[in-house]
Amino acid sequence: MTQEHYLALFDQYGLADSKIYLIDTSENPDDVYNLFDAVCDAITEPTPYNRLFPQEFVNTMVLYRAGDPRAVGHFDHVDHRAFYLSDLYDYIMLHAKGARKVTT
Repeated sequence: MTQEHYLALFDQYGLADSKIYLIDTSENPDDVYNLFDAVCDAITEPTPYNRLFPQEFVNTMVLYRAGDPRAVGHFDHVDHRAFYLSDLYDYIMLHAKGARKVTT
């Protein structure tokens, strides 16, 4: 997985915005559910880019995929998924800005 892969996922579902947590998830929850599942699959892959994420992002998804009752119960709520995605998107964008400053 790469930064570009994640940004493409957010774009694919029309959720490339740090304010995902503010959308009305009752109108179109499928986009949030589908993006969350795609991100969950991606972030649990052992890739160099994924190692840049704070462990809380990755460990939460590992627990969720393993069926941990607390993680599954928490993410049963679409709004919690949206909030996670919003935080992840912000981190990706901050990391991208930092990487541009280092290379320029």
